[in-house]
Amino acid sequence: MTDIAKTDLPEGFGDLEAYLEKWAKPTFRDRYQQRMASSQEELKAFYDAMLPRMDEVTGHLNQFAPGQLPASLLPLFFLASSFMDIAAAVEIYEQPDVPLGLEWWRPQMTECKTPIPG
Repeated sequence: MTDIAKTDLPEGFGDLEAYLEKWAKPTFRDRYQQRMASSQEELKAFYDAMLPRMDEVTGHLNQFAPGQLPASLLPLFFLASSFMDIAAAVEIYEQPDVPLGLEWWRPQMTECKTPIPG
């Protein structure tokens, strides 16, 4: 995969390039690790930069069918994903962690090997 931090965002989104290195993470696990490693002030700064742009971001990404997003738009998609993954920390919890929640690293999604009846 390309070094996302050195990737240009589409025209009109250059103001978000400062967030690529820290927030354009391809997996939920990577994004959550970044959330937990960040201060509340860092989360809020990223949130404040993304929130007013989310209509434009989603409008740009929604031009493509699921699974048809060009690789050149992945950094923008990853920024939007990070925004969604940190929003609750800013809007509700006012801290990176989920109070009284499970350890973020513990749950693992695995493939179901047993056929489900019906």
